[in-house]
Amino acid sequence: METTLGLTFMFLGLMALSFLNAWYSPARFAILPLVINRNEYIKANGTLVMIEQLLATAGWAFGAILALYIPFHILIGAIALFFISSGVLIVMIKLHNERAILPKKVHTSPAWKEIWRIKVVRGITIMDSVEAIANAIWTSALILAFTTVVLGAGEEWWGFINAAYFIGAIFGSVLVTYKAKAFSSKIGINIGLSGLSMGVLTILFSLNTIPIIALLLCILMGPMYQARDICQVALLQDAIPESRRAGIMAARNALLTPLAGVMVLVVGILADLIGVRFVYLLAGIAYLLVSLLAFKLSYLKNYKLSDAHSM
Repeated sequence: METTLGLTFMFLGLMALSFLNAWYSPARFAILPLVINRNEYIKANGTLVMIEQLLATAGWAFGAILALYIPFHILIGAIALFFISSGVLIVMIKLHNERAILPKKVHTSPAWKEIWRIKVVRGITIMDSVEAIANAIWTSALILAFTTVVLGAGEEWWGFINAAYFIGAIFGSVLVTYKAKAFSSKIGINIGLSGLSMGVLTILFSLNTIPIIALLLCILMGPMYQARDICQVALLQDAIPESRRAGIMAARNALLTPLAGVMVLVVGILADLIGVRFVYLLAGIAYLLVSLLAFKLSYLKNYKLSDAHSM
């Protein structure tokens, strides 16, 4: 009885955390442009991603060590304190425009409609919808299947492949942060080039059967994907009106998150039907399609953070 009750509270806690996280992501997206200048969007987003990747990489190892020596309930309490501390620190942030917190009430269309009304947001949302097919291949179960079936390697290589991507991702965030000016001037083209590189590297990954080459390809993928992701976030922050950032991003997440979940299921079924290698090949083609969209849509390809908002 106690075990059932404990599991129930645990699941409820996880649901509550997921619910609150759905608020956090759009809120952080919206608040960042209020504390930095417009020409620093890429550098700021790159720095945040770099710190997150470093903490995530170190956190797995450090957390495992703590779990061995510290009682579980104390760890949970410490995590709760960290969340509370984070909230207090966020409240202490001073914004450039204090009135942005409480904008005047004006008649605006629903966030769902704004996604399609603002050309840049519409284009990136379409690209993200196509990319949901490709991103589904990077779930742990599918990577493990690829490692054992296609590469013919042991399960330890599954961990190596994940670590290789994180190494590349950290390098990519550092690169974008220190070369922010170059990425800002041609942000749309950089998004397209990153997608093109991801497509080519994923296709090569699907055709490869040598584990060490798979590691090298994953290291190369990390910078490409991080560059695209950081540039895309900065572009959206610039293109969406200040008072609508949180609402539009929340609407985008509500659209894309279920789609990503469905695509994980679909990709898993396809892997059983046509083979895991062909699924990775299809994902590479999907990345190429996304890059073609980035180059085809002129308002994305020619976008500069110094330009006026494209509506």
